[in-house]
Amino acid sequence: MLTKPDCGWTKFSLDGKNAYYLGYVTDVAMEWLDAAVFGLTYDSPVVVKGFCEPGWMVCAATWDECLVWFEDSIDPPDIFRMEPEAVYPVDRLAFCREMVEDITNHLSAWVDWELYDEEGEEADASRSARESALMERLTAIKTMLDEMASEEDEGEDEP
Repeated sequence: MLTKPDCGWTKFSLDGKNAYYLGYVTDVAMEWLDAAVFGLTYDSPVVVKGFCEPGWMVCAATWDECLVWFEDSIDPPDIFRMEPEAVYPVDRLAFCREMVEDITNHLSAWVDWELYDEEGEEADASRSARESALMERLTAIKTMLDEMASEEDEGEDEP
């Protein structure tokens, strides 16, 4: 879903075919993990955005699908006035699981996403703080997903 960051860019794809190249203007890992924590905590869609230069991509992961909008302008799209560009059969829990897996698999690159202009001890301190913040969010999401899976399993056992 999210490729390893490279020079401030990552590729986002829900089907392996259509992709959105998201740039450094948006802190993809941190903002997307925050959106997942919010969505899972409040049982709401997980809504993420990314700057694609010169446009914006917005994805809403709902209970049974992901809706994607793209606005080819500098201002974020008003998605409530637009038809989605694409709809994918990926529910919000699958979206969150895959996002967590992709960020975890390339954690070092995601830590460095925002640290391109720092050096020395300042960079080390920033890197450590950013890694801790990302790990805190990843752990919270994994815990929530595990709890939801456990509750779902318990519900299946009842007559």
